[in-house]
Amino acid sequence: MRNHFAQCHIGDRIQIQEEGLLPQCNRCGFQSSTVLTPAHLASKKCAELSLRCANLRRLRKQLEAKNFIFNVGDKPIKKVRQFKYLGQIVDDSDKDDSAIDRKIQRARGVWARLGKLLSREGANPIAMGIFYKVIVQSVLLYGSESWVITKSKMVQLRSFHRRCARYITRTHIRQEEDGTWIHPSSDGVLEGAGLCTIEEYIQKRRDTVEAFAQFRPLYEACKNSTPLRSRNHAVWWNQKHFSQNDENENVHD
Repeated sequence: MRNHFAQCHIGDRIQIQEEGLLPQCNRCGFQSSTVLTPAHLASKKCAELSLRCANLRRLRKQLEAKNFIFNVGDKPIKKVRQFKYLGQIVDDSDKDDSAIDRKIQRARGVWARLGKLLSREGANPIAMGIFYKVIVQSVLLYGSESWVITKSKMVQLRSFHRRCARYITRTHIRQEEDGTWIHPSSDGVLEGAGLCTIEEYIQKRRDTVEAFAQFRPLYEACKNSTPLRSRNHAVWWNQKHFSQNDENENVHD
């Protein structure tokens, strides 16, 4: 019973008729006549319950924040899971996956029109690569300075980037008559189109923003803050570099 209250009823107190109101540990919430002893505070049980209580308090704060209703005058503001702000998709999960998906979709449409036009005009690969960087990447990577990019989304970005390079250089993954597959080097394809890796373009954007923001008080306040969701909550300023060593990455090109 005491374990149950300690784990599931943080803040509630147990009062036993024969014992009165039991002392409560400020760390783990366990209620017993022995909780104030050094042995209890140093015990594994106290440490485990303390962690569980901290997680429960965090979840309660999240629920309170999620259920909070904002009003404009006397009218409540409608709650939505996603909304668009300055061309960016803002998600209530505080993740950038939806924003990245939308950018890839829009960039794919822009490249479909631009690539056909450049091919019809007979542009060489270097010229096509320049148009791609100026026009398509401005759509694809708009807002990427503050994205937290998961491994799966980086694979999608890398795949789109390399597919564009293969179209530019007319160097596609193909199957020979004997059934074998030819996978031209991705590095060679990018070089032929005059392009760097997508990771390098994203990093350049981040470096530019960080150089502008790093001496501002708001930037320091954000870096030193404690995330409400989790201690391991990812933020863009800690995601400095990206791995390019994904296994079987050519399969996605």
